[in-house]
Amino acid sequence: MLKATGAAATASAMGLAGCNSVPFLGGDDGSTGSFSAVSSWLPEPGEISDGLNHYSFSARTPSGIYSAVDDTLWKSSQRVSTEFGSLPSEDVEYRISMNARVSSEDSFGSSDFEATIYTGSFDADWIGDKIEYGAGYATTSEMTDSRTLFRQENAGESNLDAFVVDENENVVINIGGNDQTDTLPTAEGVAELLFDANAGEVPTYTETSDMSELASGLSMGHTISASTQNETELSGDQGPENGRLGGTVAQGTTYTVNGTDVDITRVIVFDEERDVDENDIKTYIAESGEFTRAEERPSYSISGRRVSIEWTAGGVVSSVL
Repeated sequence: MLKATGAAATASAMGLAGCNSVPFLGGDDGSTGSFSAVSSWLPEPGEISDGLNHYSFSARTPSGIYSAVDDTLWKSSQRVSTEFGSLPSEDVEYRISMNARVSSEDSFGSSDFEATIYTGSFDADWIGDKIEYGAGYATTSEMTDSRTLFRQENAGESNLDAFVVDENENVVINIGGNDQTDTLPTAEGVAELLFDANAGEVPTYTETSDMSELASGLSMGHTISASTQNETELSGDQGPENGRLGGTVAQGTTYTVNGTDVDITRVIVFDEERDVDENDIKTYIAESGEFTRAEERPSYSISGRRVSIEWTAGGVVSSVL
């Protein structure tokens, strides 16, 4: 029997290099990202492994943030850090990360999977050279005329560490993980699955019921993190006052730079509409401690089994950038 889990990712884990100080930011409405552009790269969990029901993902739009910044000197210091060097922020449209773990209850082992996708206007051919000669991924194979898989020499099938560069689509994918339970695709199989998802050839995460419900209430902003999960069951003293809401099956948070502040939206999806308790939502906002940076009391709305909470946080722009 297989059991799958995925831990939610945070936006701050995907920061840009050189963020020692933050200038005033403009309100460029065209700078935010597209949720559909991100979600198109995310295959349905069962496409990755038969035992996978959930995984977490996060994304940011470095070029969008770059467009929102008014300070030229600050812009010049911003680059996106990668395993193969750094890229100018303005050249990276999206950086999308996903991760999951598939556990085998029979063998007590587990398999880990992660992938980071870069899309934009960078020089993919140059990046391929950096990966092959600078990062030590010297074993190459051609997946298509424009798409190359880079692996480390003598890497075993269970080792998923790899890079894929597509020069036509200007896409770089960094794949990682270890398939200890023989339940995941090979590195090349993972890459093919991601490209197939983006091409609409396999079902995507947003086609599952809970992620679809989450996506219907969530926009991209400048950064986003989201995941589905098994239904939350409370025990002991757990409750909304310490940040736990029973019956939740999905959650996502977006961050949008607005001047020197950040507008934040959190969407929580419950298993059933009857699981939504408005008093619990009020307690969660007032007592959980998760909204202490809010400049004013967060607002909330309820739509069926979905709850949306919105607030503005001051002085935390660096956590998004």
